[in-house]
Amino acid sequence: MSRPNRRALLARFGTKPSLAATVCRILLVGLLAFAFWYPSLITNAATLTAASAAYQDVYSAVQAAHDGDTVIIPAGMVSWTSTLTISKGITLIGQTMTDSAAGTAVDNTIIQDNVTRVSGGAPIIKVVSALGKSYRVSGLTFQGYLPTQNNNGTVILSGNSQAVRLDHCHFQPTAYQSIYVNVTGAIYGVADHNIIECVSTQSFNINMANWPNPDGSAGQNGDGSWAAPTNLGSEQFFFIEDNWIKNVTSPWVELTGNIDSTYGGRWVFRHNHCYETEMQNHGTESGRYRGCRAREIYNNDFHYAHAHGYGGSRSGVTITHDNTWDGVQPTHGIVLEAYRAFFKWAEHHPKYYHG
Repeated sequence: MSRPNRRALLARFGTKPSLAATVCRILLVGLLAFAFWYPSLITNAATLTAASAAYQDVYSAVQAAHDGDTVIIPAGMVSWTSTLTISKGITLIGQTMTDSAAGTAVDNTIIQDNVTRVSGGAPIIKVVSALGKSYRVSGLTFQGYLPTQNNNGTVILSGNSQAVRLDHCHFQPTAYQSIYVNVTGAIYGVADHNIIECVSTQSFNINMANWPNPDGSAGQNGDGSWAAPTNLGSEQFFFIEDNWIKNVTSPWVELTGNIDSTYGGRWVFRHNHCYETEMQNHGTESGRYRGCRAREIYNNDFHYAHAHGYGGSRSGVTITHDNTWDGVQPTHGIVLEAYRAFFKWAEHHPKYYHG
């Protein structure tokens, strides 16, 4: 939509309007200009406040919401036994506050993970996004509760929206999660200003199996991401920025808190504060899917109290620069790893054997 053209509008209605008509037309032009520059102020977006932080109350508020609405979760500590699935383009915001520079949080809205497990596990929140809609989850504290393993993620971001945000959340140490944030779609978005404390847990896993093919059809296994240009420096990545991420496993275990990726994943990791964490990805050694497509890692500060590496790369393009380290010197930088050399998938599954 171009900016409203006042001269064209006046020409349309005549060059010698009456005073009343002139006033009306000026108001019309002003309204059109206002609508262009401040569209969010004249939409029908509503703010709904859940009766409490309990699952049923939040679920009811989400059900009543429409695209563009905001659902507020009050303060409180509650146990959720079901996954909250969000398919509408809404903002879901609790009362937790974080300081990702200091690594502290005020845990006002605490959701305990008591979600009944199915095969592989079940998240607390799952966003099923759609192209053209915006989604935001903010201000929540996630706390472990059920002593049953979950391999799918505390929060799952799926679909293909190009406007997804996860911010100002606190992921407390949880021994029974294998992943905190699992991106499982061709999503452009950002996770920012979160506090992430990891116990034998990955902080992020970025997979984009459904990245569209060059002909516009839905991709599978990350093939579309590999067929598309890398487009480094563009918005076509999932951004992880301004977070505080710490491996708090005791006794210390390497690879906790790391970032991982397969299925054509694309991600940018920048301006984060990292404690005993590493940058990893996977390749095609499993034979069923493509490896990580591309990642940019820059302007982060890493703090090591133990001797271990900075990360590895089994697949794709990695750009890394302007990071800093203190404490114990890393044993190595990004290691290039060809894991397919140790697997014989090409002999048994040749159609899956591609780079």
